[in-house]
Amino acid sequence: NLLRLNTYTFDDAYRLRAEKILKTFLEGPAANPLAVSEMLLGLDFYTDKPKTIVIVTPQGQKDAAEPFMVKLRQLFLPNKALVVAAEGEELKAMARLIPAASKRTTINGKACAYVCTHTNCQQPTTDPEIFAGLMEAPQDIALP
Repeated sequence: NLLRLNTYTFDDAYRLRAEKILKTFLEGPAANPLAVSEMLLGLDFYTDKPKTIVIVTPQGQKDAAEPFMVKLRQLFLPNKALVVAAEGEELKAMARLIPAASKRTTINGKACAYVCTHTNCQQPTTDPEIFAGLMEAPQDIALP
């Protein structure tokens, strides 16, 4: 969860705390074998380049995100941070907590998806098919 918080907020303090926990744990995983699976999930998130996905819908039309969500559910993408918010007060409130949601809007009144890896973002899209392609794009793996 610390790594996911880093993905949402871009605050490296979360990543550094997660690194310390992973290093401590990996020195002696046999001490608690039941925790190994959860720690491996954390290690997978750490070595990946998780995507931050922000879907902005027109105010009062939260269901406009559904075509993007259908595409997202068809993929195995465990290492992601997802924000779905409607324009207006909901998006403003979200942006106060999650910097990735700031300065995001719909395009021509249509729901819009923003896909980023850390602070590097792809061109936003209103097309769920293009969105799916952005999700499937290969990434380099970052090893510690």
